[in-house]
Amino acid sequence: YEEALSIYRAALGGDNYVDVAVTLNNVGQIYRHLGKYDKAMDAYQRALAVMKASLGDSHRNVAATLHNIALLKTTQGEYDEALVLYKEVLTVQRSALGDEHPDVAVTLSNMAEVFEYHGDIGERGQCLRSTGRKSSVLSSPSSSYRRGKYRKATRLYKKALRVRRASLGPDHYFVALTCQKLGTFHLKKERDYSEALRRFTEALEIYRKNGMGDNEPQVSETLHYMRQVKIERMRQVPRQSSGTLAASPMSTYSFSNLSLSKRSTKRGNGSQTSGSLYGGSESSDEDNLR
Repeated sequence: YEEALSIYRAALGGDNYVDVAVTLNNVGQIYRHLGKYDKAMDAYQRALAVMKASLGDSHRNVAATLHNIALLKTTQGEYDEALVLYKEVLTVQRSALGDEHPDVAVTLSNMAEVFEYHGDIGERGQCLRSTGRKSSVLSSPSSSYRRGKYRKATRLYKKALRVRRASLGPDHYFVALTCQKLGTFHLKKERDYSEALRRFTEALEIYRKNGMGDNEPQVSETLHYMRQVKIERMRQVPRQSSGTLAASPMSTYSFSNLSLSKRSTKRGNGSQTSGSLYGGSESSDEDNLR
């Protein structure tokens, strides 16, 4: 990418061209993955300035670069700043692409993740992450605080699912991934085992319709979670000896990140997200900006 930047600059005579901005964005992606966050932010900011100057504030590429900055903020634990950026991204996406575009679903899902993280760490954790200050006192988030954040996360995950169903069709691979993600959230964070099983069952049915076998990672993972749900539900059966519910600590098993990379057509015929610029858990860094 650095070589590509040099070629573009020499051929075009400067930085103020969309091709240069696209390459800067991709340089930012690489730096983010390497953990060089200052360099990533610098590349993103330069890309964003060129995008806005060349394409206007309401172009889809502007939304995508803002999205990557929000993703970087999330990686750094700056969740409040990430949410502000994601809301701006949604505004631009809906203006440029409409309410039911796959890119909108990506942003909704990533916003849900931010609220999920908020619920995990609590208010004090957010402060410590943002300021970088160390403290010997770090309380767990209160139950009411956690529930509030998780409710917001649930609503956003469900909105993302509705958008994907509307834009890609009910049997698309990405719809299955979103169902799986919702199931994981219900299982690990809300302990709502009935709802978790329902979502995993939906995901598995769609995977099957797309010709995916048990050895495929997402199918194997979904089957694993379904078994885990059944175990957790059995643990909730009152013990005859004590009349109490069995304790059921949650698994720390992590689910694979969703990907918007180009997949074989057997995984759904809906249009792919056009956000070739997008990075992170909801998209593929292999694709480039358009």
